[in-house]
Amino acid sequence: MSAPPPRPTCWCPSPRGRCAWPEARRLPEIWISCPEGPCRVAAAGASDLDFCTAALQRSTPLVEFISHAPQGVPPGTSTTKATIQMSDAQPRTIRIGADDGISLRIWDGETDQVLLLIHGMADCSWIWAPLVENWPGPRPTFIAVDLPGHGDRAPVSRREMKSDAVAERLADALKSDALTGFARTPMWVAGHSAGAKVAIGLLKRAAVPALGLTLVDTADDHLPNMRDRLFAHVASMRKGAANVKGLVSRITGADPFANPALLDSYFRAAARHDGAVWHVPVARGIEAILATDIDMTGDLATLDVPVQVIRGAGSSICTDAMAGKFLAACAQPLPLVAIPRAGHGITMAQPAPLAMALATALPAAAEPLRHSG
Repeated sequence: MSAPPPRPTCWCPSPRGRCAWPEARRLPEIWISCPEGPCRVAAAGASDLDFCTAALQRSTPLVEFISHAPQGVPPGTSTTKATIQMSDAQPRTIRIGADDGISLRIWDGETDQVLLLIHGMADCSWIWAPLVENWPGPRPTFIAVDLPGHGDRAPVSRREMKSDAVAERLADALKSDALTGFARTPMWVAGHSAGAKVAIGLLKRAAVPALGLTLVDTADDHLPNMRDRLFAHVASMRKGAANVKGLVSRITGADPFANPALLDSYFRAAARHDGAVWHVPVARGIEAILATDIDMTGDLATLDVPVQVIRGAGSSICTDAMAGKFLAACAQPLPLVAIPRAGHGITMAQPAPLAMALATALPAAAEPLRHSG
């Protein structure tokens, strides 16, 4: 058996002696990184190339930089040699519709189970990557959604960001010819935060053959006090969290369990790359959620599937009382799961126990899939 090709390497001048923002874009043979300046990248079978990082259009946070002593660098050059460790599990991306449509990132699995993952307001599909990486045992196929106006999708109107409108568009997207292999595949559906409302709307429309539903740290915003809290969040965002750094500061200030490095990586993946300015219309989006026609507890009562509720033990969004309200409305409630040392950002703060909780809820693993390569 031939030896695996060497990892690509990156020499990046940086005043801090390292790549300040570990980001990368997958190219056919090489990986490039670091938006601080051009990176020189050498890879097996490829020539040395210089890239201006302003040309980066997308990013993936599944990159880990491990510093080593500088080698092969001209004397006097202040650089750090870093090895880019690529994840074993890389998703493929399917874009459905125009620039303001829906993107799906698909991690192909080892079983015939499928898990559909829906992010919340101002997030993107990459928030689920830690869950994929920490999945216990053989992995199902993960389909993570970039909702309209999020991730690498173009901005959309307030009407198009209403949860029921998003559920309708996602239902149509799942019928696309690009997803013929999944059109009739039974799926377990999980939604985080506002994505849980979209997930309920999706099941209400019978858009997929649903095996079950997981609500991850969400709240019924039909309650008056929840509306007040969401609009307070809008006011906070309008006061100055215009960039990723400001957004991370606000969230970590409110959530003692938040991990600033993880938040930075994943919010940066969702932001545009002109200085990581935060362009996702958070205020407009939350206002749209409040105007939606989806009644979470009322619609849960109409679903005849197992429903799991997972909350962060330190979350102020999904309290024990809120989780109990959801489960009381369900025909087939599963035991409530509270993840220790997690706030609302549970997908990034505690992905391993979140993955374990979801894996426990899924039906028994079926025969592993046969892959042709």
